[in-house]
Amino acid sequence: MINIVVCGLGGISKRVAQGIQFAENAHLYGICSRSLEKAKAWQQEIPVEHIFTSYQDVYADADVDCLYFCTPNNTHYSLVKDALCNGKSVMCEKPMVYSFKQLEELFKIAESNHCFLMEAQKTMFSPLLEKVLEAIENGIIGKIKHVDASYCFDMRAYADPDQWHFQKGGGVAGDIGVYPICGVYKIANSAPASIQIFKKNYQEYPVDFVYEAYITFENGVTGSIHSNWIENKIDKGSMFIFGEQGTIEIPAFWKGKIAYVHNARPETIEVSFDSDFTAEIEHAASCIEKGLCASPMLSFEKTKEILSAYQE
Repeated sequence: MINIVVCGLGGISKRVAQGIQFAENAHLYGICSRSLEKAKAWQQEIPVEHIFTSYQDVYADADVDCLYFCTPNNTHYSLVKDALCNGKSVMCEKPMVYSFKQLEELFKIAESNHCFLMEAQKTMFSPLLEKVLEAIENGIIGKIKHVDASYCFDMRAYADPDQWHFQKGGGVAGDIGVYPICGVYKIANSAPASIQIFKKNYQEYPVDFVYEAYITFENGVTGSIHSNWIENKIDKGSMFIFGEQGTIEIPAFWKGKIAYVHNARPETIEVSFDSDFTAEIEHAASCIEKGLCASPMLSFEKTKEILSAYQE
């Protein structure tokens, strides 16, 4: 059983904690926040054994196996590096970093300190996408030709210049654009051969509000990605997988439980799970139990490929 401490108590932290609670091989050991008052209030909703108000206290606890960072993007690099240098394994919310140099540095530190490191890209571990891939391998729509994925919602009314999403290190591509990126990469199941990226800012904000990408993969599959903070899509977005003999439609593919197959004999593909975070957490915990420094599904190379799809 891997003991995990959730660090940073923003909105996503409670969903992560619930994902840990449903995991068979992980335990929600504690939370870490600079504010004891905030941590105690958080604890009222999700009971947890330990509250830490300093990372040094987390590092000093020999029972802590892994830190899961839910902190603002601009803190990720320094916090992850510090945790790895103190001998703790790390899962970090996306984007972990925006620099290829920093990414390589962190994975090297993890290996040299015999720690596990993984960017938390839950789409890569989606139970539904796993089942869809299995159906594709069994020929449900023939050979895959193109994958189209989107994640969009209008954030303009909530765009606060003081919020980290809208400051340097933020932006739509790294925030929600990674969901369609990971979805397309997972279904294409190949390294990218070429990537075309388009980004557009909004008013005075120094970050992208519109992100589009077109990817050609080495196996011949193509992918198109759409993400923005200026329009509201049904389910916030969907994925369409185009094959030679049909199409698969997946609403909210990053957390969905049902896919619709449109071919000569239409059918549905369904899965059941309690939390869309549990699969990635169970995978990471399994890697830590095996003594791995990186995930075979989300290695340095794969993480770099994902980063290259939105970091120009």
